[in-house]
Amino acid sequence: MTTISETLRGLSLGHPTTFLNLTLFPLQGSTGYARDYVTLREAVHDQTATVREISEGGSVPELLLENSGKKPVLILDGEELIGAKQNRTANVTILAPAGKTVHIPVTCVEAGRWAYRSRDFAPSDQMHFSAGRRRKMASVYQSMSMTGRKAANQSEVWGDISQKAARMGSHSPTSAMADVFESNRHRVDDYVGAFTTESGQVGAVFAIGENIEGLE
Repeated sequence: MTTISETLRGLSLGHPTTFLNLTLFPLQGSTGYARDYVTLREAVHDQTATVREISEGGSVPELLLENSGKKPVLILDGEELIGAKQNRTANVTILAPAGKTVHIPVTCVEAGRWAYRSRDFAPSDQMHFSAGRRRKMASVYQSMSMTGRKAANQSEVWGDISQKAARMGSHSPTSAMADVFESNRHRVDDYVGAFTTESGQVGAVFAIGENIEGLE
């Protein structure tokens, strides 16, 4: 199995692309990467995975993923799940084994709703925004070191979403993070359309101005 250090040594930076204040540095892999898993979006589309509330009554910090497919399903830290009793975001990255049902530690990203809109969750078109995701990750790591639980600081997450909505001039009747993105869809689409992937690209580094904001 390829170790993380070996993988990182095999990466190189491609030519950066800038749009307005965002610069993307493509990460190129020196060797081929075999993908023996599917993303959650792919699995839901193929009807080989479902994400639901843990029970009829639900539990804010936990969901169930049932993987009936033949490949593991990848859920990324910060991936948003839309539907059921309230929208959530994944607290950690999980590779759900084929043919298994697993618990997903999550955090609410829709403070003003606790009622079913659907039985199943659907993957969102966006991730948790970088600053909020970073703070959530820090609180999850702190929780893991102190209690062993993969729990985030829920009030802090709600506060970050509220501040983000105010900065973006967005209003949501349920304080949903998804509504912040949707009300600014044209701006998001402009950014997405400005960047393309390169042959051999396996990831990217993102910078705003002179600050590195993320790496995937």
